[in-house]
Amino acid sequence: MNEKTYLIKCSSAGGFANKLFGWEYAYSLAALNGMGVVCDWPVLEHITLPNTMRIDRMPYPEQTIKIDGRTIPPPYLLEKEKHYELTCGFDFPRVFEQGYADAGKRPISEMELRDQKLDATISRFMNMTPFVVGVHIRKGDYINTGGRFVAQCPFRVPDAWYFRMMSAVRKAVPGVVFYLASDGTKEELQPYYDNFPCTDNRIFSDEFTKAGQGKTHHAARKEDMADLFALASTKLLICSVSTFSMVAYSMYDIPVLWPEAELQTLQTIKRHRDSPRQVLVDIETLK
Repeated sequence: MNEKTYLIKCSSAGGFANKLFGWEYAYSLAALNGMGVVCDWPVLEHITLPNTMRIDRMPYPEQTIKIDGRTIPPPYLLEKEKHYELTCGFDFPRVFEQGYADAGKRPISEMELRDQKLDATISRFMNMTPFVVGVHIRKGDYINTGGRFVAQCPFRVPDAWYFRMMSAVRKAVPGVVFYLASDGTKEELQPYYDNFPCTDNRIFSDEFTKAGQGKTHHAARKEDMADLFALASTKLLICSVSTFSMVAYSMYDIPVLWPEAELQTLQTIKRHRDSPRQVLVDIETLK
């Protein structure tokens, strides 16, 4: 990308995972129109995205045309020699449509960690551990239902559901190791460590603090990126009802166990039901 490239700035609402779905749309529009993508996201300190660079403000803002991601009709052709700011709100479709792009794979599959040492450490762990299953447990700002199952955002998936899925996986693969990624507190997550063979991102770097204990904003972003790339590299992902889970399984098209049906209509990969019997069948094909 050079200084003469006309740009699309991606302005997406929400956290990093939500932003990435808006970024995919911007990337695909740019590919179709011979343009580049820019973002002002601090997380770009830790990752690289194709045909994308970080800037704080658009050059010549008076020449920038604002467009709404929900209203661009096919064939998604933009007027030449202008800059654009693409706005994607919370109601923007969080699914990648192949017609947006000129390539056969999702743009987020080309996302890379800037920290090559961390990337190599994650790869080495996955290669040395026979069967790693990712488990994303969204707690944090999600609503505690007291164990009642409500399969929609922003409600927590009950621990009992995760335990049931993890028990079924362990029965099929006795040597399994579960990689936990969560914003829960140490106390909330301790039952997982007590009952299952679990690990987390502390095996990658001493600078990562324990979940829920005083993470700095900068450190939290790097920790989140380690979790995202680790989850995406596992054999199977047990998901929460969260777009962070969706990005993780979408990166490399890994199989998933999804809690009920809220977001299943948005998936573009093979889906796995949450019954233990189906888990056993699917796991046998992954060994």
